[in-house]
Amino acid sequence: MFKQGSNKYDSQQYQDFPPEVIDDFIYDGLLDYIKLAITTQPKNGYMVGFESNQQRLDMIQPFIDHKMLPPIYNKIRGKQKVTVFKLPENYYTTTQDVYAFDSCGNTIKIDIVQYQNLENHLNTKDQLLWSIAYATLKDNELHVFFPELISTVDLNYVKLPERPFFGNYNTLEAIVDGSDTTTLPRVNTLVPEGYCTILMDIVIANVFGNLRDYNLAQYKQQTLNL
Repeated sequence: MFKQGSNKYDSQQYQDFPPEVIDDFIYDGLLDYIKLAITTQPKNGYMVGFESNQQRLDMIQPFIDHKMLPPIYNKIRGKQKVTVFKLPENYYTTTQDVYAFDSCGNTIKIDIVQYQNLENHLNTKDQLLWSIAYATLKDNELHVFFPELISTVDLNYVKLPERPFFGNYNTLEAIVDGSDTTTLPRVNTLVPEGYCTILMDIVIANVFGNLRDYNLAQYKQQTLNL
């Protein structure tokens, strides 16, 4: 699909990308694809219109995972109790559905915020009234702030996608350590079939946009050196 799309975009240039480079292009585009599916904000100039939140979930359904996280330690911060949880090794980002449970089994909604904005949200009375906790991410840990200790976090999250592998070539890691990856099975993107064209549009726009920017920069540099 990449070669077909690139031919439509520019049939005269950039046709000699080796498969390992194409796999890198697709992986970078896949990360952008996931980010576009989980945010309503434009990214890199793209404004993609989605029919509903369900369509967004459908786009990334193969990447959504679920874990019940136990706490690893807790601490006190003013009137707040901070319960810390270790994120899964394959964690990439959260969906909007993150909940916790206190020691009595009550459900508490968690909003993840930037650490520098945390103080704007913490209000013990309101948090208890509305059963809402706030959390920050740090060093692959989830720090949950709530007036009471949290016993469990029910985490729906987007897992880090596996790098696509077209096959029949040695990866950079294989070249470095002297191993052979040419016979390994292919690794696909897992993007649902109906959304592969969106992924390819992102990949091709990224690739040719970057190449145009690079060529323009090179031209300007040569002009300055004249």
